[in-house]
Amino acid sequence: MNLTDIMNFFPPELVTAVLSGLPVVELRAGIPFGMQVLHLSAVSAFLWAIIGNAALSILFLYSLQPIESFCVKRLPSCNLIVQRYLARARKSFAGTHAKYGAIGLAIFIAIPLPLTGAWTGAAAAHVMGLPKRITIISMILGIVGAGLIVTFATLGLIRIF
Repeated sequence: MNLTDIMNFFPPELVTAVLSGLPVVELRAGIPFGMQVLHLSAVSAFLWAIIGNAALSILFLYSLQPIESFCVKRLPSCNLIVQRYLARARKSFAGTHAKYGAIGLAIFIAIPLPLTGAWTGAAAAHVMGLPKRITIISMILGIVGAGLIVTFATLGLIRIF
C-alpha cells in the first residue's frame, strides 16, 4: 500500500485536516495540497485545514506539561531533546512577539514561514507561561490569519515571497 492508496481511502477533507495538523508543514502545506491535489474548493480546504491545525496543536499544547514532566522524571535523554525544542521555541518567539504577549503570539502564528506556526507557538506559550485559555484564542486567531494568507496565495490573489 502506497501513499496514493492511503489518500484515496480517506475523504479529501480528512487528508487535508490531518496534513494541516502536522508539525512543520501545518496548513501551509495542507491548504495548497487540498486545493491543488485533492481538488477541494478554497473554502473547504481553508475550513478543514483550520480544524486540523487547531485541533492537533491544541492537543499538543495540553500535552506539553505531561511530556515535559515524564521526560524529567523517567527519560533524561528525552528530557534533553524536549528542553532543546522548548528553548528553540522560546528563542523564535522572543523579542517583539513576546513583548506583545497574546497579540504577539497570534501574529507569530499567522506568519506563514517555517517554524512560526501553531506548534511552535504552543511551545513558546508554554515556556512563557501564558494562560491556556488566552493561548488557545491567540492560536486560533493566528491559525485563521495564516490560513487566509495561504489560501489567498494559493489562489494567486497575493504573493508571499
